[in-house]
Amino acid sequence: MYSRSIAQIECSKYATTFTSPNHGFPSGAQVQVQGVPELGHETFVVDHSSSSTFSISRNISVQIDGIDAANSIVRTKAAHQIGNTHTSVRLCGFDMESHSHVDELYSISEVVDEVSVKLREYCKESKADVPATLINGLRHGFLKKDDCRVILPRQVSCRTGASAVLVCQQPRSKKACLPEWKAALQAAERFGKLLKLKDPQHPKVSDVSTLRVGECGWKHCSGIFQRSGDMQFQMDPGLVSLQYVEGLGWCLLADVKPLHDLHMERCYLQLASPSAPQLLYIRRDADIFGLWSPVIGPAPGPVVTPHQEVPAVLANVCD
Repeated sequence: MYSRSIAQIECSKYATTFTSPNHGFPSGAQVQVQGVPELGHETFVVDHSSSSTFSISRNISVQIDGIDAANSIVRTKAAHQIGNTHTSVRLCGFDMESHSHVDELYSISEVVDEVSVKLREYCKESKADVPATLINGLRHGFLKKDDCRVILPRQVSCRTGASAVLVCQQPRSKKACLPEWKAALQAAERFGKLLKLKDPQHPKVSDVSTLRVGECGWKHCSGIFQRSGDMQFQMDPGLVSLQYVEGLGWCLLADVKPLHDLHMERCYLQLASPSAPQLLYIRRDADIFGLWSPVIGPAPGPVVTPHQEVPAVLANVCD
């Protein structure tokens, strides 16, 4: 089990930030936070992540209790858990008047209380936001928000002894993942992100045990990778790996939920939500060392080199 202690929790009106030096959780990793009763045993997604801090988000789906169409307010049966930030939400349900399913996107103009939000929408005619026109006869309705940032009460900032635990996904075989990886590669070529690559060469097996992946477009894959198997390397906590895939070549894969830049890249490539680790970068040469090309990962691709520890030399200081 991969677990990291949390040194500090900072809560504000707009965000909750966890401080955990060298935690290793990339953006899109799934974690549980222990020692904070307000979070229970729920699994969260690591949102904004740096070397020492991270925030978390959750998917919101709460049943609608009633709609005040005159005031553009939606009331939910349980706490909606949406913080006091202006963001977008979806209303889903069945419209009894048109006898059709609806899935409409709105913006929040105000978080009225823990079970009520006031909505607005964009008017093309006036080119401005106006109070939302809501459906009164919505049945089996839900208020939904994906990747909603978790905001905790300010008193939680005083807590100590918390920790974040990585939630690992069920691994899939390379054979099961291959169609998705090939689709990503074809999309990158089709949309001009990636030039037509040569056929992959038979891999050159290196006896090196540690690699360094240089800076690239997706910051969470830069660092030290340890050998974890035959023609396979991974970086702690094991969500990002380098491995040779027959028919593709050397692949840099990330088993994370696509957020922010990865989400934008997938939209550009018109890729569906992933069910396999994402193919971020690729190299078709026999040797793993050198410059890699971006697939789903933002440009530029990384340069991979052997990693050698440099021994520290302590100089004698004479008085």
